[in-house]
Amino acid sequence: MNTPTLSIYHPNARNTGAAIRIALVKPRPIERSDDFYDGYLVLTIAPQATAGEFPAFDWDNGINVPLYFTEMSMMLAVFRGVHESIQDDKGVWISRPNGERIILRLRHIIEPLSGYSLEVFQKKGNDVSCSAHILLSDIEAFGLCSAIESSIGRVAFGD
Repeated sequence: MNTPTLSIYHPNARNTGAAIRIALVKPRPIERSDDFYDGYLVLTIAPQATAGEFPAFDWDNGINVPLYFTEMSMMLAVFRGVHESIQDDKGVWISRPNGERIILRLRHIIEPLSGYSLEVFQKKGNDVSCSAHILLSDIEAFGLCSAIESSIGRVAFGD
């Protein structure tokens, strides 16, 4: 069975667009224990692969970002106007077991148009190996905020 996802697509004629996809991974019990694995959201941001009438996105080379309770809370604080950006525009750094690091930046912008800039950088050592960016409209951000809000309880406590 496929996991339900929320997707937002922003193609353009220059083939420089991007898309995001978010899926919920529910907490699950650890074998022979009363403990649980943490739930999380997986945010995947993919660059545009083709332009034209039916643009495609390169999901195979997208960047997967795990969003746990803290990262979700940081995003909600920006969407709700508590902060203008995550960590004063430094973003949040997420380390992976293979030594890669992901930097997630989210900030509210007003000029040249109102919206939310979402940037993801994947680093190996000191080099950025991959990056992607998408500008979410206020309406898209409102919907994404609502989706994250409805997921945070399930991430924290399960069903």
